[in-house]
Amino acid sequence: MTDYSVNREPPEGFHPGIYVSGCYCICKGKLLLLKRHPERPQGGTWGVPAGKMEKGETPHMTVVREVFEEVGLQIDTPDLQDFGPLYCRLRHLDYVFHVFYKQFEEFPQIHLAEDEHLECVWVTPQEAYQLPLIVGGKEALNFFTEKLKM
Repeated sequence: MTDYSVNREPPEGFHPGIYVSGCYCICKGKLLLLKRHPERPQGGTWGVPAGKMEKGETPHMTVVREVFEEVGLQIDTPDLQDFGPLYCRLRHLDYVFHVFYKQFEEFPQIHLAEDEHLECVWVTPQEAYQLPLIVGGKEALNFFTEKLKM
């Protein structure tokens, strides 16, 4: 039994404490993953650029801000796609994870926020499954690859 679940519909009794937006940045069949700083929650695990929604923000505003803060990329363009929410339940927290997608024609230059992440990699989805992903990362990647038909 796991201590978490990732659902496509809100499970019974779901009461989100936070809202998160994240972006699957894709270039030439590879996705951008970031390794979390060891002093951050779930340090040493890999995930997409993501973060908590601040008061007054929409999911779209959050993902644009977080991707810029974490990797220095401007993604607020017409081709930024919203794939919808996932409903995540940890032992002591329910949260909504809004999944976004951005396609890049060429690999962009990444400027890591080193207080949050130690390194980044561009990997295929198959390679991503081999990494220690953040809690719920595998399920979110499944959702994303099914939507994109990768």
